[in-house]
This record gives sequence, structure tokens and C-alpha cells, in this order.
Amino acid sequence: MTDKKKDFNLEEAFSMLDKTVEKLEKEDISLEESFAEYQKGVELLKLCNDAIDRVEKKVLMLNEKGELNEF
Repeated sequence: MTDKKKDFNLEEAFSMLDKTVEKLEKEDISLEESFAEYQKGVELLKLCNDAIDRVEKKVLMLNEKGELNEF
């Protein structure tokens, strides 16, 4: 999983999530296919949440007094 996180691109993940939603919205998708797509979507969401959390932690800045402030 470390390699996935290293090569992870948030914009690409959002695009993949859009495609997953489109597949799930199709009327001719089977139950098995919908479960598989749903599972892929959940995994992508977890990766997205992890990436966003990492970015939020990096967006802390030191002010002039050396204190950490949220950006």
C-alpha cells in the first residue's frame, strides 16, 4: 500500500470516482458488478481521505513567534 500512496494522485482518483459513479448509475449493471464497483469506490475514498489529511497536516505554518497556526 505504501507504493499506492506514494504514486497517488488526488485528481486522478476523483476522475476514477466519477467513472465509478457513472457505472453504478447504469441500469444494466449486474448486482455483482455494482458491488465490485462500490468496493473500488470505497477504497478510492479512503485513499482520498488519507491524502487530504496529509495535505492538511502540511498546511501548518510557523508564525513569526515560532508557533504553529493553521493556514
